[in-house]
Amino acid sequence: MNNLQNKDTEIYFEHESLKEHQKEMLLLMRDDISSSKGIFLDLACAGGIFANAFKNEFPSFQIKGIDLDSNLITKAKEDYPSLETSFSCENCREISGKEEFDIVHASGILSVFEDFEETLTEWINLLSHNGRLFLFNRFNSKDIDVLIKHRNNTKNYGWETGLN
Repeated sequence: MNNLQNKDTEIYFEHESLKEHQKEMLLLMRDDISSSKGIFLDLACAGGIFANAFKNEFPSFQIKGIDLDSNLITKAKEDYPSLETSFSCENCREISGKEEFDIVHASGILSVFEDFEETLTEWINLLSHNGRLFLFNRFNSKDIDVLIKHRNNTKNYGWETGLN
């Protein structure tokens, strides 16, 4: 199991608007989601900006956002008080309860895992009967595995996996 904690989270405290890929994801969701209500799960929700945008787009959906970083969860609760009870500090590989979700959203988190298949299967198993998984990540079209690591040279965190 990888060490999932992303130490370099300051960017999430600076970014106040949706990133371009998040805007595109919302457009895809508008075209694909036919239900007017359901339960939405945002895996590795960071500061909650996408969960809030989803709620604005689909107001009848219940929202759940999870992230490992308690500071980001605190930020999400402070920035989006109407969704405060929707955010919790959890590992996206160990989601508590037997809850099923109509929509599961994972952006940039799959690349954290060296062996993604088990994680992806777990996320698929969270879906309700007609549920949808919306996944944004870097993918390789060839049968070649690539490990991605990054390091913020202005900090002393060392190498971290993934590109969130």
